[in-house]
Amino acid sequence: MTQVRIPCVIMRGGTSRALFFKEEDLPEDREAREQILLAAFGSPDPRQIDGLGGADPLTSKCAIVSPSEKEGIDVDYTFAQVALDRPFVDWRGNCGNISSAVGLFAVEEGWVELQEPVTRVRVLNTNTQKVLEIDAPVCDGAPEAGAKTSELFRGYGTTEAIHGFYPPSFFSPPWPEYPGLRDSHQRGEKRGEKGLPTPFLFFAVAKVFASGREKLKFTLKGQRAMTFRVEMEQEEDGRWLAEVVDLPGVLAYGQTPEEAKAKVQALALRVVADRLEHGEAGPDWLNISFAAA
Repeated sequence: MTQVRIPCVIMRGGTSRALFFKEEDLPEDREAREQILLAAFGSPDPRQIDGLGGADPLTSKCAIVSPSEKEGIDVDYTFAQVALDRPFVDWRGNCGNISSAVGLFAVEEGWVELQEPVTRVRVLNTNTQKVLEIDAPVCDGAPEAGAKTSELFRGYGTTEAIHGFYPPSFFSPPWPEYPGLRDSHQRGEKRGEKGLPTPFLFFAVAKVFASGREKLKFTLKGQRAMTFRVEMEQEEDGRWLAEVVDLPGVLAYGQTPEEAKAKVQALALRVVADRLEHGEAGPDWLNISFAAA
């Protein structure tokens, strides 16, 4: 078997990790590029023993980056989610965690002029055609070790998105307000300007649940069980964030841990249903439960 040496960098962003490749080091052909990524991560294999994937969706991510030739943009960045158990690379969305590491990568590669104490990097995510502004801390002419990067998306769209997907709205003006959601998500009149990672359906919980506070454990009969891990984290503003770590982009906010968990479980089921409908999920998805990460 012929082996090809391709340089890459392993970087963590938030609670995720990715292999960073320079655009110039990969073939332009999409199929050839996917074969390289599958080999690099060790897929398809749930354990990813032959690669660097780490046997977890949070570490089976890829960033393909290059200096940008577009005016006002420093870096072009393409995100890829590499499946573990099947030969599939998903190019449809972006990852906010990995986006935060792109700014630091650009600083370390010398693609932007350093400004202390913070260097702002303007990044075009090619998956969603969104412009991200990422602040990378700099000290003594170098990226600050162990420092946190911050992302600014206000006015440029969302980080987690599937470009070109605009869900229909069944509401007429005035647009309804949903407590706990960010202002940018509340303004229904701008829905045509945004892409969304997952379609949302808002309805009165009393129509389908007794109260909306039940303990949610869902099981569908199937061949074997699939347990989704739920991570909980409290934000600085006091809200709780729940994330299904096995389903990239599936997260929800709540005023309490219970509320956030209930919301993210419901969202996860909708994502699974969509994948089943499009043939992207196997029999192991047919028996589902949730467990604390």
